[in-house]
Formats: sequence, structure tokens, C-alpha cells
Amino acid sequence: MSISGSETPTIGLGEHLRYSRMIVPSHQRDYKWKTEYIDQFIDDIIEAHKTEEPEYFCGLMVFVKSPNDQYSILDGQQRLATTVILYSAIRNWLFEFSEYERFANQIETGFLGDEKLGDTKITPKLKLNATNDQIFKDMVINRRPLSEVHKRSKDIASGDRNRALLDAIKHINTRIKQIAEEHSDPEATKDYLITLANYLEYKVRVVLLTVKNEDSAYTIFETLNDRGMELAPLDLVKNHLFGLAARTKGGEDLSSMEDRWVEMMTILENSKPDSFLRAFWAARHGNPGTAKLFGPFKETYSEPDKAYQVSSDLRDVAKDYVALMEPENGIWSRYTEGCRRHIEALKTFGSTQFHPLLLSALNQRDIFDGKKMKQLLRLVEVLAVRFSLVGKGRPGRIESLAARVAQQIHSGKLTSIPEIRRQLSELYRDDETFRQSFMSFGGGSQKQMRLVLELLEEQAAVSKSDLHSLEKRAGEVNLEHILPKKPGADWLASVSENDDIEEDERARLTNLIGNLCLISTKVNNKIGNSSFEEKKKSYASSGFSLTKSVAEKERWGKSEIEERQSKLAKLAVERWRFEELSQKSDP
Repeated sequence: MSISGSETPTIGLGEHLRYSRMIVPSHQRDYKWKTEYIDQFIDDIIEAHKTEEPEYFCGLMVFVKSPNDQYSILDGQQRLATTVILYSAIRNWLFEFSEYERFANQIETGFLGDEKLGDTKITPKLKLNATNDQIFKDMVINRRPLSEVHKRSKDIASGDRNRALLDAIKHINTRIKQIAEEHSDPEATKDYLITLANYLEYKVRVVLLTVKNEDSAYTIFETLNDRGMELAPLDLVKNHLFGLAARTKGGEDLSSMEDRWVEMMTILENSKPDSFLRAFWAARHGNPGTAKLFGPFKETYSEPDKAYQVSSDLRDVAKDYVALMEPENGIWSRYTEGCRRHIEALKTFGSTQFHPLLLSALNQRDIFDGKKMKQLLRLVEVLAVRFSLVGKGRPGRIESLAARVAQQIHSGKLTSIPEIRRQLSELYRDDETFRQSFMSFGGGSQKQMRLVLELLEEQAAVSKSDLHSLEKRAGEVNLEHILPKKPGADWLASVSENDDIEEDERARLTNLIGNLCLISTKVNNKIGNSSFEEKKKSYASSGFSLTKSVAEKERWGKSEIEERQSKLAKLAVERWRFEELSQKSDP
């Protein structure tokens, strides 16, 4: 492969580490690989080594080479960092035996760092970004016992940006210890690990794409994408924006743009960045459909001033995007009480197609104040349940309509809730259609089914004007299958009708929401597959009225499940009804 202004040799992965100095730029992501990616990477290499494959190709890596022969990594940092950790773990095991120190030192100075005359510490061959680098030096490049890695891991918060790196260090060192246990003695382990290190050095090959300057670096991903190498849209956008910044005002804008990009990626730490980009675009420009997003983005933001502004907008909108999946996010404190509950429902029900619409409303905070935002969230929840969760409507139709409305909200053309609901009326299933759909509702995730029942319990309390009952519930709550998934003989014998139900029909009935109820975790763990007579005693003392009503039944079979399903369907129609769109008020 050759690309104008670049060099593309194939080289051994360890060989590149041995003869190069590399750095992860400040704007690049943190180390992110989870254990499943690490295992896939290591397992593939071990298998290729075991079967004596002459070469194992592990992809393309892209660098900018500076005058001092240091490589700035554009693509490949996850594989490189993982490889260095693997070499480090091999080194650590070898150092446990005094007779193998010579080999351990060879690994250290060959692949981890250089030791110059007079220095007391080695200079790393790979430098990670500002967030990860200190941990990387302390726990990977330097020789530290695994116990110290575990201690450091315990001392940081679960959301710390070094969490994935520390987990990777622990996991890879543990894997090397497991490999050692598979061999008959330390000598056999040593021989195996040395041959594995040599295989990594020469036989695990990468295409090393080196570009000569910053301009070509920021356009290289686009060129690769055009030639059939599918790259993430957000990576293409980043390099397009950075390329414009690098070529203007002597690159003065680049530094601040890099800072904003790092901030944005930090905000999106636990989100899907490419889904965010799609939502951002749809909120402002409508649904991109099945078209590739980068082309329209590049055309729209082709001038330096627009590129600079959109990098700031991306960072700011990222905060709102994350809030759409975090009911406890501080953004919701400025709105009317109840908004958090709607956000929780939308997150649980998986209503991501509405994200562009809500992003546009959050961008128009002066218009969509507390009351209007609550009304909008209420409308979106109703549509999500009636059309999608229960109605099984096409997600693509939601995406198309919601993006069209989002674009009008963003431009300021659409500001009233009544007009928004009219624009989205196609997604509103009428009461009878919704009720009929609900009669077969079941089989969703545990979180979805639990929340639906919680909201129906609230609706039952509202219908009975018994809001006090909502205050009496405490402790953790579980889903309970009244008819167990695997009922024992005593259970079936207690309700003779169940003996005559075919296995497929029993599975369908078991998963219906009419066969589910809410019960405290402690009680749920105790009653398990107990007979219906035994379960009724626990149901009777429940603080949930819909659960308590199950205890009124003499038996529990098909007719009782379907009767309860019908009762819940009527409550669902009441709970997820947007009055202005109900049949009574439709013209």
C-alpha cells in the first residue's frame, strides 16, 4: 500500500517497539480495551504461535514521524499499549527467578524502555496520553508487584479514566501466571515465554503507515476510508476538523480544539461516541438515513470558522447527550420535578431514536422551561411505550419523524407542545390498538418489565386515590414469576390446569407481564419455586397493590394470567395516555 506523502512498510510489532519511540497525542482517547478485547488479541497471537503460522497480521497503524524520530500515534495505541503490557508481564514473571534475570532485562531494555548511561530509570519506548501515562510508567514500565497494582486499583473510583488500564495490567499479568501453571516447571515456562516474545517481535506483523507532516496526518483517515477501510465517523470528523485548524493561523486554533476534543471524549466516557455524533447531526440537520455521515458533515463544516465553532458545539452538546441517559445528572435539577422519572423510563425502554429531538429542546432552554420540558418528556415516553416498546413499531420511522421535528425545534420554528404532538401523531397508537398490543406484552428485559410494573403500580394507586400506599414500599425490589419458569411437580399438582398446557404455551404464559409481579428481594429469594399456596402468603403482605391482588386468587393458571394481563392493559392505557392525542380529542 502506498499513499501520497507516506511510507507503508510491514514490520514486526515487537521490532517496531525495539527501534522506535512513540507517543500518544493529548487529544487521543484513553486506554479503553476491555478484557474481552485483550483476550481476543492475546488468544489469536498464542494460537498463531502454537500452530507455527509464519506470520500473524494484526492490522494497520498510522503515525506522524517527527524530526527527532519520535512517532506520534494516530491509530494503533490500544494494540501497542496492550503489547507493551504483555511484554511487561513476561518480564515480571522472569524476574521472579534470579537465574532468569538476564532474560528479563533483555525484555525490559528491548521492548519497554531504554536505559542510558548514568540514568537510574529507563526511558519508556511508549508514552501514553496525559491521563494514563503516569500509571503506565509506574505499573508497566517500572517493575512493581501485582499486589501494588491491585491496591492502586482499589484506591480509584469506578469511573476513573485509568480504570481500564489498571484492569488490563491485572488481567494480562494474571494470564501470564496462568500460562506458567500450564507448564511442567519454570524452565519450560521460561522457554515458552521467550519464544512467544520472539514471535511477537518478528512474526506478529503490522502495516506501518507513516505520514510526513500534520496536514497529511489529518487527511489520512479520509483517504483510507475512500479506499475501502471503514473507519469510525467520529475519527473522520476529528481529523477533518483538526486538519482545518492545523492549516489556519499557523495552527493557533489547533491546541484549543484538541483541548475541547479531549473534554468531549471524557464526557462521553461511558457512551457510544458515534451514536452521539449521529444524534448531534440529526438534531441540527435532520435524519442522515442510511447515508454515510462524514460526507455531509465535511461539506457543511468545510470552512475554518465553522469547524472551530462546531468543535465547541460538540463538546457542549455532549453534556446534554450524557444527561439523556443519566436520570441523576445535575442538568435535571433545573427542571420540574418528574423529569428524572421520565428520563429513567426512556433510558430503560431504549428510546434512543428520540435523542435528537430532546437534544434540540435542551439547546433551547429559554423556550423549553421546566413545565414544557416535563410535557415534552411525558409525550416522548408515551410515544415510546405505545409505538415502540409495546407496539413493536419500526425504529426507523421514529428516527425519521423525530429528526424532522428536532431540526425544526433547533431552528426555532417549532416551540409549542401541541404542534410537536401533531407532528408526531403518527406514532401515537389509539387506546384500543394499544390495549390489544399490550395483551401479548412480555419477554422484555428484567429492567424494562420491572419498571413497567412499577409505573403501573403507581397508576393503580393514582386510580384509587391511594397515594399513601406508595410511601409504604421500601427495600430492593425484584421481579417475581408467579408461575415459575421451571415449575416443580408439587407446583403443577397444586393447579391441575397447568398439567394440560403444552410446553411452548407455558413458556409464553410464563413470560407475559400478567404472570409477573413486584416483590422484595428478600422475599423473592425465599419463596423461589414454592407452591402457589405458599407464595400467596407473601403476596398478601406486599406493599404493592397489584402484587397483593394476586393473593386473592384460589388458583393460578392460564385464565388467571390472561385476566391479570387484561387488568394491566387497562392500567397501561391510562398510564401512557397523552390526553390531547387520545381518541376523545382527535378531530
